[in-house]
Amino acid sequence: MNKEGKTETLSLLRGMSIFYYDAWIYGSSLELRKRNVHHDRIYDICPAVIYPRMKVIPELTRNGFKGAFYDICPSSFFMTLLTDNRMEILYKAGQMNLFLRFLERKYGMDKYWTYIKICLRHNYVIHDADLWLDYVDMLIENKLDARNPHYLCYARIICLPALVFRYIFPCRGTIGKKPSFSAAPLSVAG
Repeated sequence: MNKEGKTETLSLLRGMSIFYYDAWIYGSSLELRKRNVHHDRIYDICPAVIYPRMKVIPELTRNGFKGAFYDICPSSFFMTLLTDNRMEILYKAGQMNLFLRFLERKYGMDKYWTYIKICLRHNYVIHDADLWLDYVDMLIENKLDARNPHYLCYARIICLPALVFRYIFPCRGTIGKKPSFSAAPLSVAG
């Protein structure tokens, strides 16, 4: 792997089977193999245990790598850190839940990046990425100020289900009608 995130794979020839993509032909010699989108899982072998002493290129340490893989395949982890600057920002800022979520599902990052930057600016750590992304969608759908840190960096994540009941369920039956929010004010027992 070089500093641009380009990799070369040295592997054995594999059998042409549609069911077993890891059926290696052990009598063949090691050769450079081409990587593409359809065959990434063939060469991304995720080890169960990684030897703790390793040498990495200086660009990875510059991008924030400190030795932990978080149960991610090392080749895809390194490639992401070297090629995607937004993922590098999430990793360096300690937003590991968002980093892991967007590592496995890249779509949607463009949609939420503005809101993520607001959270980073206000040092808000997102502990449950899927819940927070649904919460942002709820703010947008109900035409609340989704760019306001007061709503976006919600401190009491326990109260989110109460907000969902307050804003979402009154809107369900009013599609095409003028929405009316007649819910009672929230009271949190504490």
